[in-house]
Amino acid sequence: MKGQSFKVPDRYSAHHAGPQVELYADYAPGQLMGFLVSSQWYGLEGSLQVCEQRGLVREQVFILGRMGSASQALHLIIQRLADIPQVPCLTLNLVPPPAFPP
Repeated sequence: MKGQSFKVPDRYSAHHAGPQVELYADYAPGQLMGFLVSSQWYGLEGSLQVCEQRGLVREQVFILGRMGSASQALHLIIQRLADIPQVPCLTLNLVPPPAFPP
């Protein structure tokens, strides 16, 4: 079972998502991004704070993208990651999908 996740009913997910972010950040930081991508139940502000405190920059970029803070996310990518070739990959979450006329 190690390394496997399981499906939990939504009514439980909403209540435990905040502590779950902290647990992933502390004990399985390599799995945190998968949780952030797959869950919609965690609080963005609190999760961002957890990632900032633990220096999880890629996760911060993802959360900032979800929050609509593209400029802050790009600043982190350039200043903290210094990984310019990865900018296109990481910014996919920052660019809103194009609006199509009705």
